[in-house]
Order: sequence, then structure tokens, then C-alpha cells
Amino acid sequence: MKYLTFIALLSGFFACGCDTSTNELTNVTTMSQNLTGKVNGDPVKVSLIDKTFDMPTGTFLLPSNWNVRHDIASNPSGGGFHRYFKEFSGPDGEMIVGVETTMFGAIMGTSFEGQLNQRLNKTLSNYISQAQYGQMRQSQTAMSTKSYRMVKQMMPDVQALEMEFTAQTNRGPVRGMVFLYMTDKGQYGVFFGDVVFAPENSFASAINTLMQMANTYEMNQQYVQAQRQVAQRNRAASQRMMAQSAQQHQQRMAMRQQSFNAHQNRMQQQSQLMDQQHSQWMNNFRNSGTGSTYSNNYSSHDAYIDAIHERQTFNDPYSGHETHKEGYYEHNYTNGLGDYYRTDDPSFNPNNLQGNWQRIEPNSPN
Repeated sequence: MKYLTFIALLSGFFACGCDTSTNELTNVTTMSQNLTGKVNGDPVKVSLIDKTFDMPTGTFLLPSNWNVRHDIASNPSGGGFHRYFKEFSGPDGEMIVGVETTMFGAIMGTSFEGQLNQRLNKTLSNYISQAQYGQMRQSQTAMSTKSYRMVKQMMPDVQALEMEFTAQTNRGPVRGMVFLYMTDKGQYGVFFGDVVFAPENSFASAINTLMQMANTYEMNQQYVQAQRQVAQRNRAASQRMMAQSAQQHQQRMAMRQQSFNAHQNRMQQQSQLMDQQHSQWMNNFRNSGTGSTYSNNYSSHDAYIDAIHERQTFNDPYSGHETHKEGYYEHNYTNGLGDYYRTDDPSFNPNNLQGNWQRIEPNSPN
């Protein structure tokens, strides 16, 4: 969105940058200009200084009986401004305050109306109270200015909007107007501009002063070049960071694929080993017949001990060792995995069990 850089270049007239609502105005470190040396009210050329670059952002004409307060410092590393505060006050209670650049849209989960309401509350909370806003409408007044034509060249879809309001100040009631430039791309949008307010009898004069500023604004080309250089460095740094991030992502994905492949190989090897073990057991079991060939070591003494404990002994094909089972049953079965099913029911069918169950006989002495 390179037009945001262009917006910053209009900083001599438009407000974009830091949030001044958290500072009491009397505590803001400002550069004040009392425009003297001319006949009271005659226009004088005014410049606002960006402290980061130590150069004026541009110039415009302002009546000599107005006062200027501003504190501007660009952010050369991240774009935008570290600080951006400016205020123009007239002799009869007139006031012009900048509305900083504000993003909105679906990509940020915010609407134009919601962001505008929040931004105006923050911008004007130190100046007015009990504000009553009217309907937003197209601004023919703003569309007639030089500043609008400058913005239109960079942002062809820009809309010039205005919204009237009334409010209270510590000096009494005021009438005001919000002037905005707004563009909406659907997924995202941006607005910025100025707010002017004054007592009813000086409101028209305040509007005329704002329009004079907008029609006489001239950019400082050295400042333009400095901002462009900063933007180019930031874009280059962003591209390097994106390239590094993409490379790191590819490395992470490759490592995950290697880990997955290694896991699959281990699981395949384990599965093959289990299949081999099961096949070996089945071969041993089939070759053993009913298991009586494993009874060579089962003696009469062993049978006597089993009788005392009321149990039967089996040569377990799964473990390869003898196993003892409590009680006496006529029909005994094993699934080759160390599990046994024993019953006295001659009609029992081991095929009803899940798995490969085979009949096994208890040991008996030779």
C-alpha cells in the first residue's frame, strides 16, 4: 500500500501518526509559532518541522494572528511517525486539529464507522465534550481544494467526506466539521483528515482558514526524497525478512517430512517384527500338536503341586514358559498372545471368539 507513504508526505497538512489523545496537551513537547511580523490576520507562510529528519515537511499559508503547535517525528525503521501532534488555533476560539491516518476493514475485523467513532473520541477528548454528530456526506468543499487533487492523483478511488457536529468546550458551545479523505478496498481501507470547530460567529472563518491551508500547501521535495528513501529501505528489509521466513518455513517442512518418514519406517519395521513373531509362534504351535511334546519336564511331583493349588499348568506358546491357570477345565483354548479361554462346555465353539484361538491341553506327567 504505497499510498500510505504518500499520505505521510502530506504531513504538513494532514494528520497521520501517533495517538495524541493519551497526552494532556499542556504536556506535549511542541514547537510553537506565534505568527508575527505581518499585519494582523495577513497570511504568512508556515512550515512544520519533522524532528527525525530536521527539515520542514512542507509549507502553507496561515493568518498571522493564528498560533501553531506541533510535535512531529518520523519513524525511520517502521514507517509512519513516532510522534505526530499539531494544532492550529485562531484568535476567536477557532481550532483545527488533525485526524491521524486510521486503517479499517475486514482484514482487521473493524468497520469504517466503528474506527471513525473511536478515532474522533481519542482525537477530540481533550478539546470538546457532548459531541452530537450529523450524517456523513460527500464534501464538495474539500473536493474543490488543491490537496484533494494531490491525493486523487495517488488514490483515484478516494472519497472526500464531511460531517457536521455540535459540542461543548470550556468556553461554551461550538459548531464543527469533520473533513476526511477515505478509500475503501473492501478487505481494508484508510481515512485521514482534519477537524475544525469554533463558536458559531467564527465558524465560517475557521472553515475558510482550513481551505486556505489546503489550497496553498507545497511539499518540501527534500523531505519527499528522504521519506521515499526510508520507504525503499523498509521495503527491502521487509522483502529480506519475507525471504528468510519462507526459507525457514521450507526447512521446517522438510524436517517435519523427514521426521514423518522416519516414524513411518519405524512403524513398518515394528509391524514386520510383530508379524514375524506371530508367524513363528503359529509354526511352533502347529508343530507342537496339543502341546504334549512340551510336557517332558512336567513330573508327577509337578502334578501333585498343581493338585494342592487346584490349578492346571500349560506350556505357553507366546512366552515360551510354563503358565499356571486356576481351576480344572476340560476344554482350554489360547489365542497365541498370552490369553486363555477355559470351559467345561463340550459344545463351546472357539470360532465365536475374536482372534485365532487354538485348543491347548494342560501338561501331564510322563
